[in-house]
Amino acid sequence: MALTLSTLTSPSNNSVLEEINTTADFLEGVPLLKNAARGSQAGGSAKQDVALNQPRALPLIKNPQGKLGGYLYIPNASGNYATGPGVTIGANQTWEAEVDIVITQFGDYVRPLGGGDWDTGFGLFISATQIIIFCKGASGVNGNILGITLGKPFNLKYGFDGTYLYAEVDGTRANITQPSNQSSAIYRILELNQQTLNHIGNYAIQKAKLTVNNAVVFDCDFNGSTSIRHGDTKFQASVGGPVSLIKAGQDPVTVVKKNILRFDGVNDGLRGLFANNINGGYMFAAFSVLGDGGEAYGRVFGANISGGFDYQNTGFALRRLDSTETLNLRYSGGSADTHQNLFDDDRGDLLLESRVAPSSQKSKVNDADLNNGVTTIPDTGVAATRYSISSNSTGASNLAIDLEFLALFSADSVPDEATAKRIRDYINGRGVHPIFSLIDSAGYYFYDATRAPSGPISSGSSAWSGRIVGSDNGDADKLATQSTANHQPVSDGFKVTFADNTDHLDIPSTSQAGWQIVGTSLGCFMYRVNANAQVRLNLLGYRGNASYRKAGDLYGVMLLPESASSSDIESARKLLIDRGSLDGSLSASYFAAWIGRNDIVEFKSVDLSSATSVESAWQSCGSLTTFPALNLSGATNVAYAWFLDSSLDNFGAIDARNASIFLNTWRGCTALTSFPAGAKLGTSASNVNFSSAWKSSGLTSFPALELNNGNNFVLAFDACSNLTSLETGISFSANASNIAFYGAFLNCTSLVDFPPRAFDGFGTPANDSFLNTWLGCSALSANSVENILVSIDTSGQSAPSSGPQITISYNVSTGSLSAATNTAVTSLKSKGWSIIVNNVTL
Repeated sequence: MALTLSTLTSPSNNSVLEEINTTADFLEGVPLLKNAARGSQAGGSAKQDVALNQPRALPLIKNPQGKLGGYLYIPNASGNYATGPGVTIGANQTWEAEVDIVITQFGDYVRPLGGGDWDTGFGLFISATQIIIFCKGASGVNGNILGITLGKPFNLKYGFDGTYLYAEVDGTRANITQPSNQSSAIYRILELNQQTLNHIGNYAIQKAKLTVNNAVVFDCDFNGSTSIRHGDTKFQASVGGPVSLIKAGQDPVTVVKKNILRFDGVNDGLRGLFANNINGGYMFAAFSVLGDGGEAYGRVFGANISGGFDYQNTGFALRRLDSTETLNLRYSGGSADTHQNLFDDDRGDLLLESRVAPSSQKSKVNDADLNNGVTTIPDTGVAATRYSISSNSTGASNLAIDLEFLALFSADSVPDEATAKRIRDYINGRGVHPIFSLIDSAGYYFYDATRAPSGPISSGSSAWSGRIVGSDNGDADKLATQSTANHQPVSDGFKVTFADNTDHLDIPSTSQAGWQIVGTSLGCFMYRVNANAQVRLNLLGYRGNASYRKAGDLYGVMLLPESASSSDIESARKLLIDRGSLDGSLSASYFAAWIGRNDIVEFKSVDLSSATSVESAWQSCGSLTTFPALNLSGATNVAYAWFLDSSLDNFGAIDARNASIFLNTWRGCTALTSFPAGAKLGTSASNVNFSSAWKSSGLTSFPALELNNGNNFVLAFDACSNLTSLETGISFSANASNIAFYGAFLNCTSLVDFPPRAFDGFGTPANDSFLNTWLGCSALSANSVENILVSIDTSGQSAPSSGPQITISYNVSTGSLSAATNTAVTSLKSKGWSIIVNNVTL
């Protein structure tokens, strides 16, 4: 397989190191990185002739089925493992563990998946000579290890089938022994690399699955999952909940989803020659720090003259400052500290770029934390002829890192920020998941639940910081705290649980405008907010009416700038979903979920198809201007959903086909001038209530929607003073019963055009069904009066026993009532109706 140490290649860029391919299998030493650079400055390959000093390959590998992908790397070092959920194996219950695995070194024992000690738990040991299966104190030994070959992926199954303990390798099965007694029940925390002996071998787990009594209780596929990211320390298994990595040392357990080189921070390094003397360059290095970072003054990259050192006036080095987390630049004998908190394994993947040239030094981390204008670096150039990676020229000062990418360009081949951005974007966009995202450079904040302190969140060391280390926010803490005990949400190190509507966090006042992406157990929600000061954090974001705060689990809140693109927002959403946030909605109520959120300007689309109620969900969001075409097909109650959203002027075609309650839904939306023609409002429901649904809104027209299932239109368009017309084709109340249109268009003073045939299928009228329906419609045309009365007459319905009046106002200047109108009046009167036009009973 190919292991890549990469860079951007371009004929116009005279890069010194660039993308190379070196064949190296899983955990093989890498003695040579071939330099594939083009241009006059391209020099020799990076080498390490001493086998013990070679970095090791951690490339993507194929699983037993031949699919190339990732894995959980388990080193031959104690204290490295992963914990999963607690599992119970009841009395005499069967169980089966299954792993796709490749072993390169047995060590004492390899123990991939199980729980508890060997004499009281369950699991398996594999050594060079035997397999041992154990469960509830019973164990069995098989001296034939079933054809396991070091370095070759295989599928391993083992467990208890009700009669035997057994093991199976690639379909070849051995029944080990009949267990002595399985009548007890055990509960154990599941572990990958089960912690029962002191040492283990080197191996990789590509898939891990546990079935108890024919039910899958844990399933985690490192090879195939796209939600598990490179370097993750906490993540969700597809079945069985969260998994946490316990790391130790400088060769830690690691989720590997990219081709990387592992440098041990003790003696690993690579060195090579330039073709010509160089006086500096522009370096890009993608890596993550391991453990404590390795030795003091460990190098990322260094260059020196033959017989000289990279810290002298002929060379330069990007290195760790002593044993701290600070990046130190040495150039032409000068020194400057450029970035804090860099050599910290909690940083995860990072992309360091650094320009080192005469009178032109600058550096960034993840396109952020710019350090420019270094004053302590001499203006004189250097004259380097050779380079070192993860060590100095003598092989000392070794840095403990996983290296994904390293490139050095001549300084003048990266002349401006636009060129640097193209290189950054190329490096960052190479894998399934980027090295860094917009949040790293935006100057905003990320309340990451995996970094919340375990236990109740209070203050001090138990506060929750939303800062992004190294970003352009200046590394300033923005701590979320809660001093009142019964208001404190609780973190388990993976999610933060808000138990009820009293739980919330206080944060320093902030007035940034931008996007909030909130990942929760109720769904992942995205909204653009204005610059209103925010001082409180709850499950679904900020502010809101305290009486209606939601309970649930929070996986993180991201803040992005207003300039964030749709792809930026989508990347943030996917990250939170990867962390455990629900993608769409629960089959539950979102009653008043965002009520009173005057900071929300725009709400992004989200799958709410399972929500049963969105009553008052966005009520009184006075700054909300844009709302998407949501799928609300599972909702039965949409009452008050956008009530009093006075700035809402762009509304999408929602699908609320099963909703039967639209009471006051868009009432008071004074900026809403049009309604989407594709909306589905109660089209699959019955006896739908549209009472005051659009009352006092800013509508100027209304589309030909199918509203046949409505039976309550009382004051539906009352006081819509800008409404001028309803489109031909609109249909009200086919075959419904007890239909009420009382005051439906009361005081629609601009309404001119009312279409024909709107009531042809009208069902049984309720008392006062058409009382005051068109009262105060002083602009209504004579033709519209004809359309109304002829259609009601066509329905064939007789007047109700109480309130038989059909009340209409119209503009007499548009003409006298037509013969067709008078004929309809005569017919309606014979059916018991009383027709009142302009306060005159006809």
